[in-house]
Amino acid sequence: KDGKASLVFDAKELEVHALAVGPDGAVYAGTSPKGKIYRIPEGGEAKVFFDPGEEYLWAMLFDGAGNLYAGTGKNGKIYRVSPEGNGEIWLDSDETHVRSLAFRSDGKLLAGTDPGGLVLEVSGPGKSFVLYDAPVREIAALACDTKGNVYAAGLETKAMAGGMPPMPIPVPIGPGAQPPAPPGGGDNPEA
Repeated sequence: KDGKASLVFDAKELEVHALAVGPDGAVYAGTSPKGKIYRIPEGGEAKVFFDPGEEYLWAMLFDGAGNLYAGTGKNGKIYRVSPEGNGEIWLDSDETHVRSLAFRSDGKLLAGTDPGGLVLEVSGPGKSFVLYDAPVREIAALACDTKGNVYAAGLETKAMAGGMPPMPIPVPIGPGAQPPAPPGGGDNPEA
């Protein structure tokens, strides 16, 4: 506030990978490993809001009804947590990690995964389909615009699995979008 930083939460776990601000104005932090979701009210003490029993909490966001969605890993699940802190498995994917989450303008939940590099559309509890199978292993971030376009940031091409990952690869999804050419290939004569 006013250009000054202050520590508001020091997690017992090693890392915080996900943050979201709830409709109640509190900050929610997803920790890893042995991840938990903490609720941190302004000026108040952090308390465990939900413990999914997962290793990693990678991504979190709220819907319009105040439910919190959390993407997790090592088991590739998405949890939906009510405003009261009651959680349920919303999707149990075949992927190892759900690394990113976003809502499309039509309200559909999207999830980016690892290691398949998939963008999933989640239409309800236990219901999803592959919206896009990217040429990368990990969809680290998702963003949606009001025109229905979905943008995905990918890491490590599938062809480079196990090698040094390149810089993030933006993967546009939507009307008229074209996936990027694979590294060293495509129509680029200089490649």
